[in-house]
Amino acid sequence: MDLDIVVRGHQVVEDGYEFFGRRGLVTVFSAPNYCGEFDNAGAVMNVDENLLCSFQGPIALLTTTPREPSQ
Repeated sequence: MDLDIVVRGHQVVEDGYEFFGRRGLVTVFSAPNYCGEFDNAGAVMNVDENLLCSFQGPIALLTTTPREPSQ
């Protein structure tokens, strides 16, 4: 196999993404503050038409203020 990079998920990483193995493996995790038990950020990986990878993140947890039910 002629692979440049392997992208995987399902592992909490502190900054939302983390490289391993001389940048041949990257873990991307998009859920900030996972299950309320971790103090992690989330990230999103973008791949353009030239296969150039970039990241948006870290993404912090957004909270909203509950509203009163409308009548």
